[in-house]
Amino acid sequence: MAAFKHMQNLFSKELLKRLINDNPYGRYIEDRDLSTASSVQYVVDCVDQLIDNSKDVEVITHEAHSGITDGLLIVQNSGWDTEHFGKKTAIIKYILAMGNEPDAKLLIINSLLQKFIFLCKDNKIEFVVAKIPSLDLLLINALERIGFSFIESWVFNKLDLRKYAPNHNNSITLRCAEKTDLNFILEFSKNAFVTQRFHADRNIAYEKAESLYSKWIHSAFTDSNQKIIVYDYNGIPSAFLIYYINNLQDYFNLKYAMWKMVLIRSDLRGRGIGACFFNALFAYHKNEGLDIIDSGLSIRNIASLNVHNKTNFKIISVLTTLHLWT
Repeated sequence: MAAFKHMQNLFSKELLKRLINDNPYGRYIEDRDLSTASSVQYVVDCVDQLIDNSKDVEVITHEAHSGITDGLLIVQNSGWDTEHFGKKTAIIKYILAMGNEPDAKLLIINSLLQKFIFLCKDNKIEFVVAKIPSLDLLLINALERIGFSFIESWVFNKLDLRKYAPNHNNSITLRCAEKTDLNFILEFSKNAFVTQRFHADRNIAYEKAESLYSKWIHSAFTDSNQKIIVYDYNGIPSAFLIYYINNLQDYFNLKYAMWKMVLIRSDLRGRGIGACFFNALFAYHKNEGLDIIDSGLSIRNIASLNVHNKTNFKIISVLTTLHLWT
C-alpha cells in the first residue's frame, strides 16, 4: 500500500503559531504550570517537524478569500497499524482553523473534512483515528457528523518530581529488565488492556487487539530509546514499567519520564502493590535527574486511575478518541 507523498513544508512558523494560538488545546498548552508561549512554541515546532520530515504525511489546506491559509488538516499514514489490522490506516494529527468566531471556524473545519474524505477515497484509506482535545467540542461534533464514532476518553496525568518527598518506608527495589523478563511481561499483558480503545472498537477482533500489545512489548525490548523497569515480588518478576525520556529543557527547562505501559501481576492487584510500585518509580526517576512523570490512560481504566489519584498524579488534559471505518 502506497504511503502519502512527502510534503515540503511551505508554511511559516508564524502562520503555524497563529493557528495554534487560535486553537489553544492539548497536553502542554492546557498545563497551567507551563508558560503558554513556550507550550505554543513547542507545538509549533512539533507540527513544523512533522510536515517537514515525515514521508507519509499529507497536508490539507483551506484558504481565505484573501489567499491566506486559514486552516490545516494534517494526516499521517500509519504503516504499523496498516500491517497489523490489514486495513489501510491513517491518523489525523492536527486540525487547525483560524479565528475565534465559532460559525466561521466551523466553515473552515467542514471544508477541510470534505477534502479529507476525498483523500481517503483516493488513497483507499479504510480506518482513521482522531485524538481530539476534549475541550474542542466544535471539532469533535464536526467529526461525528461525517461518521466518526466516540471510542474513549484518554487522560494525561502528571506528577511533579520536584515536589516529591521520598517515602523511606517503601522498601521496594527496582531493576532494569533483562531478556528473560519478556515472557513474564507478555503473560501479564493478557486481558490487561480490555478497557483500552482497541478492545472498545467492535470493528476490531479481540485477538487483533490483544496481539497489538504483544507487538508493543516486543518492540520495547529492542528499542534503545525505551526503558523497562521491573519489580520482583518474592523473587518473581511481578510489576513492569515501559517508558522513555523526553528532554524538553529547551522549552520548559524540564525532563520528562513518559510512561507508556504499566503492568502488575493480576493476583497482586488490589493489594496496594501498585501504589508501592509507583512510589518506588518516583524515587527511581528522581535519581535519574528527571523532573516530571507523564502518564496517560483510558478513563475506563478505573483501577489505574485510582492508583494515579492515590499517588498524587494530577490530570492535565483529556483527549477524545474517535474512529472512522470507511
